[in-house]
Amino acid sequence: MASAILATVGSPIDVVTHDGVFHADEVVAIATVALATPTMTQTVTVARSRDQKVIQQARIAVIDVGGLYKPYTEDTEAGPIDYLDHHQWQPRKGEGLRENGVAYAAAGLTWKHYGRLVLWNMGCPEKVQSKVWKAIDQKVIQGIDALDTGTMPKADGPSLMSLSGLISSFNPRDGGDFDSAFLQAVDFAIGCLERLVRNEIAAAVAYQGVFSKAIDCQSQVLVLESGSNWQEAVIVANENKSRPIDFVVFPDPKGQWMVQCVPPALGSFEKRVPLPEAWAAKRDQELAELTGVADAIFCHAGRFICGAQSQAGALRLATLAFWATP
Repeated sequence: MASAILATVGSPIDVVTHDGVFHADEVVAIATVALATPTMTQTVTVARSRDQKVIQQARIAVIDVGGLYKPYTEDTEAGPIDYLDHHQWQPRKGEGLRENGVAYAAAGLTWKHYGRLVLWNMGCPEKVQSKVWKAIDQKVIQGIDALDTGTMPKADGPSLMSLSGLISSFNPRDGGDFDSAFLQAVDFAIGCLERLVRNEIAAAVAYQGVFSKAIDCQSQVLVLESGSNWQEAVIVANENKSRPIDFVVFPDPKGQWMVQCVPPALGSFEKRVPLPEAWAAKRDQELAELTGVADAIFCHAGRFICGAQSQAGALRLATLAFWATP
């Protein structure tokens, strides 16, 4: 697994960032650079300093310090160094500001230039790389950038601990060793980011498979080999079908088979076709007698999911639910 260490006097310096109190944006940025190394086992050496002489020794990137945003591809004469500091501009649309209004911080700039290398190293299939890159930016990186730049929309309700808050908690509160705590935070961020990326790769690959099956399905009932990550793919497929899918049948981890209603839109708690009202909250023998499906096991009171011990039983429940629709 990739890791980071502090550069010692006279040793090569891969990345330079600022010293003192650290924040999630530069910590996650350095985690991104570490995961972008060719073997993902390379140790990235980091110097924490605002000294211009130290900054000039960086071999890979200068992050969140130095007052300059200049990816090396824009100036080949500067050599293969990325200068990724977001403090030098006032964010404006098209210049340091995303279309949705979230400003770039160090994490976003680094993910922008190194994220696809991370995906490549993790074996992300090329056909889903753009989807995964965007998902990580939206779900992980943008929140870090928004908190760091003050462009996070205000929301009422409970305050939830974010990845930024977890990383900030590594800062010592008793005059401890900031450098040591910083390295612990980077290792934590590397582990989090690697897991999140792998999960998004798996979700994107699953999406492609489910979407293809949903498009090809000629029935209102779609049978899948797995129950994970199907909703978005089926809902999007339904927008392109003259005969939309109403129920998805899939196995649960215990080997039982579920029948779940397809929502009309992503994020909706409604059902295109609800399960019959008479089934609501029925279980085992009572549901079996009501439906004639001997291995029926339950129907949720919300009428959005039911199940049987076998695939055949679940398919029978789905067929009955479809024909019971007024």
